[in-house]
Amino acid sequence: LSARALRSVDAVLTARAEHREAGPTPGEIESSERMDAAANSLARDYFLAALELRERYNVADLYRSIELTEKSIAIDPKYARAQALLATSCLSRSEFENGPWLEKGIRAAAIALRLAPMLPEAHRAYGSSLRYRGRMRQSIDSFLCAYELDPLDHRNAGILGNLLEQAGKPDLALRWLSKAERIEPRPGIWKEYIAEAW
Repeated sequence: LSARALRSVDAVLTARAEHREAGPTPGEIESSERMDAAANSLARDYFLAALELRERYNVADLYRSIELTEKSIAIDPKYARAQALLATSCLSRSEFENGPWLEKGIRAAAIALRLAPMLPEAHRAYGSSLRYRGRMRQSIDSFLCAYELDPLDHRNAGILGNLLEQAGKPDLALRWLSKAERIEPRPGIWKEYIAEAW
């Protein structure tokens, strides 16, 4: 999406927020720890827009994704998928920018896992936060949990393979990376990691 289109999306979502009732309904303040649910539809709209931007893998869209995710969480702090997305986005941002991003990512990952312990994204986010703190063994365990909860998401197997390669277990790493490549419909995503593991 262009910058103008993004502003338009945000304007529409903001307009929806401004035209809502002054307070939430009883149903909207219920916990939204279910795997794919938000207690508030506007929070979900912000989350889905943020997720689309996050998957474009460029810096400008990452910044915008974080902004939209924070808006989603401001509306529904118990929206576990949004907390998990905020965690992984902030952790990524901490790789190239100083600031509170690492701490913010670690905190959001812990919140996501506490809200929804059966959510694969929560385990993936928490595993990433452990990885950034150098706790490799615990990180591997978290990604293994993510894979057990959602074996069809190539990221769970792929990142697990990458972690095993870094931990000095190339044979296991190759098995998991090959599994990720079989799951992922786009060819070549994990080839570079497979080559590194050899």
